[in-house]
Amino acid sequence: MRRIWLWLFLLLTLIGVLSVSAQTDQRLVNPGLEEGSFGPYTTRRGGEFPIYLPTSWNSWFAPQNGDFTNRSDRTTIQPHPGPGPSPREGTRAVNISCGFVTCTAAIYQQISVQQNTNVQASAWAQVKACNLAQNATSCGSAVESGSQTRIGIDPNGGTDPNDSDVVWSAFVQPHDQWLEMKVSATTSGTTATLFLYSTQGSTANINKTYWDQTSFTGGGTGSGPAATVVVVTPTPTPLPSVPFVVPQNQRPDGSIIHVVGSGDTIDSIAVAYGTSRTEIMALNNLSDPRIIRIGQELLVREAAPATEIPPTTEPEVPSATPQEVAQNSTPIPPVGDDTALSMIPAFITPADVSIRENTTIESSGDANGQALGIVSSIVISNQTTEAILTGYNEQLATAGWQQVSGNQGDGFAWSIWRIEDSNGTVWGITLTLTASPINVGQYTFVAQVEEGPSLG
Repeated sequence: MRRIWLWLFLLLTLIGVLSVSAQTDQRLVNPGLEEGSFGPYTTRRGGEFPIYLPTSWNSWFAPQNGDFTNRSDRTTIQPHPGPGPSPREGTRAVNISCGFVTCTAAIYQQISVQQNTNVQASAWAQVKACNLAQNATSCGSAVESGSQTRIGIDPNGGTDPNDSDVVWSAFVQPHDQWLEMKVSATTSGTTATLFLYSTQGSTANINKTYWDQTSFTGGGTGSGPAATVVVVTPTPTPLPSVPFVVPQNQRPDGSIIHVVGSGDTIDSIAVAYGTSRTEIMALNNLSDPRIIRIGQELLVREAAPATEIPPTTEPEVPSATPQEVAQNSTPIPPVGDDTALSMIPAFITPADVSIRENTTIESSGDANGQALGIVSSIVISNQTTEAILTGYNEQLATAGWQQVSGNQGDGFAWSIWRIEDSNGTVWGITLTLTASPINVGQYTFVAQVEEGPSLG
């Protein structure tokens, strides 16, 4: 009899352990937002602004409420292999991008759960929102952009993040860094939904959100009555939009002066001219970006040096002669001893493209000691951005690089590539080509290479 009781005790203990394990196991499908064994990202929308989503995940967008606000039609969602940033874990993160507009968006997954049980979730996010200064190749993410992220659980399993039942984490501002968010709730049905939610307060040339390393398990503190939920759920408020500004022509001395019109803001002026709020404030000795007046003249670009004779009319886009093509058929950049820069092929300037300014070269390392390299050049051509970048893409393919993704829009084109070297180290390279907002036919070409983890 005593032995029977002993076996019964051991059996109940085992059942309890299994029950606890079942409550805390990962419930999400593809929590790392990966490809590989989960299959490729699935196409939800093609065209100029495609949407590709990882297996078992869906997307939601806030309705458009302005010419530049919540533009889901100009938002892309794609797998991001790195560089800039590297995924938090695995080989992929999700990239939500809406340059020059804002996009309030969420990706979500519905999970089968037990009713009236506590569940908890976590996710990591990073944002990049900034305006590239003229001829710049990078910029730091700006807190004043209002970019922020949060995660939420709908205990009813709904697909609308505006539902009042959704329990939210606090908003965070993960500018240029990965930050984790956590939230817990008590289920009210047999399905719950995890939302990964991002939004911005103003437009920026670069406007991106990255998500990675998500989790949804049993456990946590749960959620209390409705009054408690209201406390942890931020009430959505209308976000300011940046009104459209038409760039004004340069003056005979080469300077650009913008005459402030109705509705203009420092940020909207910066977007129009491809510069930054900080640069405009410095040029005009402004201490408060909120204080400008209609009719005020703001210096956007200083006059050319006296030795230069700036054109009084918009310059005609030159076509490269055979001599110019031969002259510019030199490596960009010269391959040096730097590890990262040596991975960039010796680009040959495509036909009908000429170089106006010398190439700039930078190399450094990230926080993990992995090599980074950037080269950039100002090029002139009467071709489209897509055609110019295709000339560089073909050279990468010939050199053995594999294209991961790419896209083109109005005055902007980009592509992302990867390659594995003989040591088993994975390298990623991003090519971007951006049209000048001022000089027709002038483009900034940038190649950024980043060292990834060794597979050896």
